Amino acid sequence: DDESRVETIFSVSSVDVTDGFVSAEWACYSVPEGSGNAVLSAKGHVSGELSPAVPDAIPKVSEGAYNLVDVGEDPFYKNLTSVGYDYSPPFQGLSNIRRKPRYSTGTLVDQSGSAWEDRLVLHPGMLYTALQSIFAAWSFPGDTHLWSLHVPVSITAITINPYFTPLGSGGKQETMQYESFIRALEPSKVVGDVHLQTVD
Repeated sequence: DDESRVETIFSVSSVDVTDGFVSAEWACYSVPEGSGNAVLSAKGHVSGELSPAVPDAIPKVSEGAYNLVDVGEDPFYKNLTSVGYDYSPPFQGLSNIRRKPRYSTGTLVDQSGSAWEDRLVLHPGMLYTALQSIFAAWSFPGDTHLWSLHVPVSITAITINPYFTPLGSGGKQETMQYESFIRALEPSKVVGDVHLQTVD
């Protein structure tokens, strides 16, 4: 409930750095209030390939989509609210949503504002809003495909071009174009891909 508190501990170990590559093991533990016992909540392996930060380091996704239907932001977020999601800024940044079954495209606006979190390379609000675009590819508001809460349980890969972050020459991107694909639909699992690109 709203009054409960949980301490979380995130650890990274076995870090291995070589020329152009880094890998590590990670684990996330939770300590419920008053228990004093750490419980393993999630663990995994992370690896990264490092390359130069240039504008065209990541190839553009094709723009050959057709037969797309417009979805307003209000109906999209009202539908998510009816299921039990209660998103608000900076976790409500999708607009210009267009879709067809298993595919969606539109605009993602970073709503993190000018507070301290603005200095993050990738703001959690922007990341979670990108994941919402999978809902847009999966379900049209009111079609009953999305009828219960779903949360991300794994991420296979994230590729970031640091050129388009506060660390690079391209700077922080306030607005991105998104393209989302449903890779697999199972009774209790949805697997999707999300691509974010600069508007230009």
